[in-house]
Amino acid sequence: MTVQDILFIVLAVGFSILVIFLCIALGALTRVLINIRKTTENVNKGFQDINDAINEVAERIKSLSGSLNTISNITFIFKKLVELIAKRKEKKRDTEFIVEEEEG
Repeated sequence: MTVQDILFIVLAVGFSILVIFLCIALGALTRVLINIRKTTENVNKGFQDINDAINEVAERIKSLSGSLNTISNITFIFKKLVELIAKRKEKKRDTEFIVEEEEG
């Protein structure tokens, strides 16, 4: 065995070790990327659930806002009706007072 043969053997073993290391590294990188994909899917599903819940709350708030607006309009109408009734009662009292004065 010559020095050149030993050199080729050492280079072959070193290259083989390098190839084995690169294969292991590539396998580890593949597993990490698979775990990242699974985690991303879970996070995406979680955010989708949160988004759905926020949209549902927003729709309920819009509905409540519409209901409150309707109630506000109804209370405004009732206030105006109460004012009109009060004015009519006052007018009726004034006319009754005038009729009593004319009779008396």
